[in-house]
Amino acid sequence: MSDSGPRRRYTDDEARAIFERALGAEANATLGHEDLVAAAAEVGISRDAVERAVAEVETQQAERMAKASVLSRRRRGLLNHFIVYFVINGFLFLINWLTSPGAWWFLFPVAAWGLGLFFHMWHSLSSRVSPRALRRQLTRAEGRQRHAVRQLREDERARRRLRHERIEEGARQLGEAVEEGVAAVLNKLASELRQVPTARPRVDVAPPEPAAQTRSEAEIEAKQRMSHKDR
Repeated sequence: MSDSGPRRRYTDDEARAIFERALGAEANATLGHEDLVAAAAEVGISRDAVERAVAEVETQQAERMAKASVLSRRRRGLLNHFIVYFVINGFLFLINWLTSPGAWWFLFPVAAWGLGLFFHMWHSLSSRVSPRALRRQLTRAEGRQRHAVRQLREDERARRRLRHERIEEGARQLGEAVEEGVAAVLNKLASELRQVPTARPRVDVAPPEPAAQTRSEAEIEAKQRMSHKDR
């Protein structure tokens, strides 16, 4: 069933307020870049327009962060200036009081330095940041970001190199262990083979023949008879 009434239309401010209210209702919801592009395409916004808007938002965020960093650094510098001012002038007052209490000469550096401190405070408490200071802070932030990215890449390469070295060391130790195990097994087998007694071949000696023994006895008897005849 179609709506017979007129189609409602919204201005940019109304649409922005509606989207902000919807996002506020889902505070924990997060969108990826592609999800954002797809959501914009559903309402008729091109990808190029989304990319330009994202770049502008990121630039504005970077400028806000750079401005906040500049103002914070100014206030820290002002606090340090106050500390140094009171410490040095307190020391000058102590010297003046101990050496010449009648002539309060320490008031001259207090007044002169206090004038410079006043201008420093006026500059530090101001929320205005010059474009030059902003560009310098942005350049410094980009340099830190590049350094962080380069450091992360170097750390990743170092971890990969260390992992590769550990793998090579493990493989080398495994190879040495295998070689030592094989050598130990071979040595054990060799020692066991040396301990086994060697079987010598059995040689059977045949008994003397009776004919040869009879002939020898006959020769002995003949020699005895010849010796009796000679006598």
